[in-house]
Amino acid sequence: MVIATGRYQAREKILESGLAPVGTTVGNPRFKLGYELAGRCGMVAPYGLLGTDLSEEEFEQGFRARLERFGVEEIQTKLEELAGERPGVVLLCFEDVRAG
Repeated sequence: MVIATGRYQAREKILESGLAPVGTTVGNPRFKLGYELAGRCGMVAPYGLLGTDLSEEEFEQGFRARLERFGVEEIQTKLEELAGERPGVVLLCFEDVRAG
């Protein structure tokens, strides 16, 4: 299964990819997407970590601990379910990861 990442705003790239768009954020987009989400995967959302005074290292440790609580198999099963007949998923967030 292909797993890609992207921003909710990258409509054309998401549609061209043929991958299932999956929301991975704590909140929902408040703007029109121009495509339909295949669903959400809250397991990979940073619940309880945003809006805190955590250092980058503390955030990463907390996020990794969250992912490990669910485990690879449970996350993979959910992503495969959301992909359906598509070759994989694109995990969407609000951040422009290229901006650093």
